[in-house]
Amino acid sequence: MTSLQKGSIRRMAKYHIREKGAPLLLGLLFLLGAALGTQLYPSSSEENVELLSALLNLQQDSTILEVIQSSLFSEGVCLTLLFFCGFCAIGQPIAAFLLFYRGLGLGMTGAYLAQQGREAFTYYSLILLPQTLLFLLLQIAASREAIAFSLNFLRQLLGGGSRTFSITARVYILRFVLLLFLMVVAAAAGAFLQLFVSKWIL
Repeated sequence: MTSLQKGSIRRMAKYHIREKGAPLLLGLLFLLGAALGTQLYPSSSEENVELLSALLNLQQDSTILEVIQSSLFSEGVCLTLLFFCGFCAIGQPIAAFLLFYRGLGLGMTGAYLAQQGREAFTYYSLILLPQTLLFLLLQIAASREAIAFSLNFLRQLLGGGSRTFSITARVYILRFVLLLFLMVVAAAAGAFLQLFVSKWIL
């Protein structure tokens, strides 16, 4: 292998790490949370199990408009938190923790529904899991934007960065507006999925 080929491989590896490393790491945090959630569920208190059961029953009995409103509220709160994390010099751990927390909730929910029988686990596999993964992709994109933007403030705080941001505040805001629009589309798609699939399994 020539030095030119080795240089090309190194440049390609650096490019993929730079472009895909952050999403992969954030995805691993989600998976870690999901795995931990399945392990923590057996030790959950009775009150937590009852709360989880009530939330899932409420979602199953909701109309399509109520499902959309519920999704927009919960995902909107998460997106808002991530947006403001970008303007905080130490917002990176919060953005990463929100992904871990989502995985934790999914893991505990899956463990709970797995004990409720085939019908409940089918609901988890065909409705709840696709909805969660759809919003997960948006959350990973939002987390990546928030972390990248907040690093500008961290570098300034530590005195090691220039005052020129790699991403302007205007571009950052526009990207989150786009993510908000995609979140609305995802909420509607998830609600229609629940409406049509639930007729066959519930």
